[in-house]
Amino acid sequence: SPSPSPSSSSSPPPQRGAGVQDDGAMLKIICSQRDRFRMRIQQLEAEQITAHNMRKDLQHQMKKLRGENIQLYEKLQYVRSMKTPNPNTNTDSKDIEERGAENPFHLFKQRQKEAHFNSLSPYEKLVHMGWEFVFSKNSHRVILFGYCLFLHFLVFVTLWRHTHLPSCPPH
Repeated sequence: SPSPSPSSSSSPPPQRGAGVQDDGAMLKIICSQRDRFRMRIQQLEAEQITAHNMRKDLQHQMKKLRGENIQLYEKLQYVRSMKTPNPNTNTDSKDIEERGAENPFHLFKQRQKEAHFNSLSPYEKLVHMGWEFVFSKNSHRVILFGYCLFLHFLVFVTLWRHTHLPSCPPH
């Protein structure tokens, strides 16, 4: 009788049908895992979209609230300035009527601008006045734009002339 070899006695020979069944079970497991991952990715993408939309809404609200806070702060500063009487102001009835005709918040903003302007250095005041002069009227802006165009044209013509035309011979 043939003696069994050590490798053949320890495990039965693999059957062809069992491997196909194992592969099929493994394929089902992998497919179900893939489907679970797809569903989870879709859930996460939906959550990401809602979080992005919420962030945009909150940023818009924050921007709006900052603007409102600035306006409220200006009004508060105006009220504070009205409570503390300034000894330099004239309390004529004519002056009060003139002041009442204008927007008090506009007057307050003008006073704030004047105070800020007075706190600038002389160089900054000069630059500020030049800036206001140039950008105060449309005609000033057009003249500045034309001047800039002329300077650019002059530079380009000079560069073109020096690169394309022969230079003059020395005397």
